[in-house]
Amino acid sequence: MKTLTLLDALETFCKQTLPTAQIALLNLPKVPASDLVVLMNPVPDEQIINGFQSRIITTWDVLYFHSHAARVVEGTEKLRKAFVHGITIPYMDTDGQMWYIRVQTFRPSKIFENESDLKYTFSKLETITKGVRNVEQFEMMQEIAFNKEVR
Repeated sequence: MKTLTLLDALETFCKQTLPTAQIALLNLPKVPASDLVVLMNPVPDEQIINGFQSRIITTWDVLYFHSHAARVVEGTEKLRKAFVHGITIPYMDTDGQMWYIRVQTFRPSKIFENESDLKYTFSKLETITKGVRNVEQFEMMQEIAFNKEVR
């Protein structure tokens, strides 16, 4: 599973939640615009569950900028509700393997203000991505022959 593929799935989800917002991935613009969501700094930790399953716990930084403080609160709340309310985000990676993203936590901060007088929140998003490993398939056995000796 590639982090960039996971990032694309999260970008699509954010666009559905805040359709008017611009989305910036992995890069905070020098001069952020109003109504901007930034997803950056993924820190993945892969764990093997068993021989067939693995999971990846990733921590993201999510920034939401707007010129009005009330819109920052509203936009951050929309993101929080969308992420936390039990949504599973399915997606397929470039190898054709199916993965499922679930949100573990979404922790928003208080409102800050930058040099451009834009207000923003700095949130931490922790996702768990699970997938089933590809396992070689064998042809099913059709018959069994026993050699029975009589004494």
